[in-house]
Amino acid sequence: MGILKKGSYYSILEKMELYIYKSSDIILGQSLEILEHVNQIVNKDNKKLFLYRNFPQFEIPQAKPKSEHNKIKIVYAGLIGIAQGIVEICEKVKFPETSEFHIYGDSPYAKEIEKIANTKPNIFYHGSLKREELHKALLEFDLTLIPLKNRIYGSVPSKIFEYSKLGLPILFFSDGEGADLVDNLGVGISQRKIDYKALENKINLIIKKEIVLPENKKIVKISNKYFNLEKQFKEFENQVLHQ
Repeated sequence: MGILKKGSYYSILEKMELYIYKSSDIILGQSLEILEHVNQIVNKDNKKLFLYRNFPQFEIPQAKPKSEHNKIKIVYAGLIGIAQGIVEICEKVKFPETSEFHIYGDSPYAKEIEKIANTKPNIFYHGSLKREELHKALLEFDLTLIPLKNRIYGSVPSKIFEYSKLGLPILFFSDGEGADLVDNLGVGISQRKIDYKALENKINLIIKKEIVLPENKKIVKISNKYFNLEKQFKEFENQVLHQ
């Protein structure tokens, strides 16, 4: 995010990082980008590297029949911070009359979001909910928006895994490994360039059904196959611990 500039302190952290990797026999990375970085700075011949993603584990709430509505209901649930750019989305994206944008979350920017929502008829701010209550609420929506205005190298938003488990189609607004996962596995679509007009156009294409979203059951099936915590741990045991 550009918070830490290169200098003496940065150099010390780099040396610490290198020492930790060199001293380790097994290195787990939460993304392919992290493991690629490790490969570039240490000799991997005598080390075991393993991709171990932060898949969530929770009880999926019982889905109720969706209420009939003529509008596509889009939801964002999570941190409302600089990296996500929710304030800019509310200000710069003109959501069509046939859509609603609902926001769950809390942060210092919450008041600003609330003010914007009071002036725009199809933007709704609900504050924060407990995780179990939030999951029940999310099942009412047609699409979830996962934005990352300031992409952090090596970071893959865990919301991809969490909301796929709920069967929610994803509109990923960023680039990198997160976008690759969404596109390649078919759990949604991505708008890779941070371009608010392009995001608006993509939402319009979804409403017009010129972009077809994956079905909920298909997303759950993909999640069970690729975002399975128990399966991942068994692979870790077999490929790393028992070798």
